[in-house]
Amino acid sequence: MDGFWGAAHAGRYSPVGFVERPELNLAAVGVDLAWSTEGSYLLVADVQAPAWWEGWRVGVTLTAARANRLGYYGIGNATSFSNDSVTPARPYYYRVSRSTESFRATVQRRLAGPVRLLVGATLDHTGFRELPGATVFEQDVVAGVADTMADDDTAVRAGLVVDTRDNELDPHRGIFLEGLYAGGKGYTRTTLSARLYLNPFEQFTLAARLAGEDIGGSPPLAPQMVMESSERPFIAVGGFKSL
Repeated sequence: MDGFWGAAHAGRYSPVGFVERPELNLAAVGVDLAWSTEGSYLLVADVQAPAWWEGWRVGVTLTAARANRLGYYGIGNATSFSNDSVTPARPYYYRVSRSTESFRATVQRRLAGPVRLLVGATLDHTGFRELPGATVFEQDVVAGVADTMADDDTAVRAGLVVDTRDNELDPHRGIFLEGLYAGGKGYTRTTLSARLYLNPFEQFTLAARLAGEDIGGSPPLAPQMVMESSERPFIAVGGFKSL
């Protein structure tokens, strides 16, 4: 639905050296630029220092993006999907255009062993635009569930992370647990997540994941479409994708 994409990446990183450790590198700086023939684009400037300072992890990300054909199926677990709702007269029935500019910063400090304390903050400016024809987003605007007004959201978060993965890029063994609490514009959210990796024998890895989140208050539409994490938020239940 997004046509053809073109992308470019530039980066510089400091390798971990000869001592084997789970982090991908000591620190890295990267810039990504991508665009599509359907009007979507992505510009990301990212600085990650997972092991530059012993016992500390720091990450800062600046993003400007437009998903011009983002999947939108409504908000909440009670939403339904029907293939025959998409017709030549309404090809964007389950689509919406979303533009976002954001700043995200996270600092983690190792407390003991694999346990880390996390604090972070996010500044978001997000707007939604209806696409031509009848859409689910248009129905939600009429119902008062969504709107097309650009919205600013400032959120802070804190929590604990337990990470025993043998390799962060390609884990084979270990666990990754997150417990986060965040507060934003008129809402709070509590997130719990667990990942398990087992490697019973060479070239065979079993992985399992379980995550849940509760949001209280009256959050804007954009936070409702994503689930928080210690890394980056991801689109979750009730939005484009599902767990």
